[in-house]
Amino acid sequence: MGFHWEWFAVKATGPDILDRLIAVRGSTQAKVLTKLSNQGVHEALEKYAEPTSDWLACASFQGWTFVQGSVTFWGDDVVRIAKELDADACVAAAESTTWVLMMEYAKPNGNIRTRSFMLEGSDNLDNLKFTVVRRTASQGPLKRDDEGKETSEGSPLPGEPLDIVVADDERLLRVLQGIGVPLDAFVKHHIGWFDWKRMVAIDGPGAREPAFTLFIEGPLRTEAQPPPSKRGLLSRLRGR
Repeated sequence: MGFHWEWFAVKATGPDILDRLIAVRGSTQAKVLTKLSNQGVHEALEKYAEPTSDWLACASFQGWTFVQGSVTFWGDDVVRIAKELDADACVAAAESTTWVLMMEYAKPNGNIRTRSFMLEGSDNLDNLKFTVVRRTASQGPLKRDDEGKETSEGSPLPGEPLDIVVADDERLLRVLQGIGVPLDAFVKHHIGWFDWKRMVAIDGPGAREPAFTLFIEGPLRTEAQPPPSKRGLLSRLRGR
């Protein structure tokens, strides 16, 4: 069990948002599929994408456009998008195999706020410790606050809960909610959540809504693939 996710979000919506994000990456359009559910994105990737293909999938929610893909946006790209779209931009990731939690939030004026949590000894992204998380219902989500430390840069954002350490994905999502990024609500609506008491994944009420647009760049498969046997790539793995 663990958390394994990465999302980019921009506080803007509209049919041109994905095109403008693709332009930032310097990509050339290969295939665009619209009106897909979260599971439909996974099925389309199984059908059309090769292992070397790049992809982005996006959906609008509460005034934000949320994006996930094979490659997303960090650092200078986040600042550039915020400036070019004249809108706040945010990226966040949580990975339990290395226990790395990160977020960056950029304003159109170029200001950026970053927070991250890593285990002691993991000085940078090139030197990470790996772990396998196995938990029972009675144990609940794993906490590793005493094994690492949080670092931050930039001025705190309005509403940012400074008393919360971003030491696991639940608390990272709470910080994002505090600064106005509804990623937790988005995931729970369009994908779902993990019920620790019953140890099962629960689909969100909008899991079947055709809310996503998918962009695939690079080599495409020409023959249909067999049906997928796992949950969509946009969902968290079961448990934390």
